[in-house]
Amino acid sequence: MSGIRLLGVDKLRIFKIFILVMFFLISLTIDVNAQTPLTSCGTINTPGSYILVNNVSSSGSCFTINSSNVNLNCQGRRIVYALSQAGYGITTSSINNTLLSNVVIKNCNIDQGNTSQLVAYTIGIGLVLAKDSVVENNGIYNLFFNSPGSVGILINSSKNNIIRYN
Repeated sequence: MSGIRLLGVDKLRIFKIFILVMFFLISLTIDVNAQTPLTSCGTINTPGSYILVNNVSSSGSCFTINSSNVNLNCQGRRIVYALSQAGYGITTSSINNTLLSNVVIKNCNIDQGNTSQLVAYTIGIGLVLAKDSVVENNGIYNLFFNSPGSVGILINSSKNNIIRYN
């Protein structure tokens, strides 16, 4: 009888070890810092980390960030914007006029793409209605600075932001 009981304990111990191993393996597959890949211009409405995985272009504005807690890492990729009309390379925009917070825009090469004609009101990066945000390590190219309203980085109705290494 003690042999059967011992066998039962061994099966229970093996089952517990199996469960622990399964939890460990599942935990390895969960990425708490998941990054959403971006392959084209568009609007970011959800908090999270986003990475640009290829160069992108747009006839007007390229990226609009409508959410707090967004980290946009372009990984050195090129954003060509305002090919035929005014726009932003990247801008923050609050839907309900409250300040967005904790937005990071980094490692982007932003290019006002229409070099054949003057396009007014082109802005590389617009930090609009944003607080406690960071714009860093970006390059902004081919702006027509004699064009009305053309700006590399525009900060409007914002506070406590860090702008560095651009």
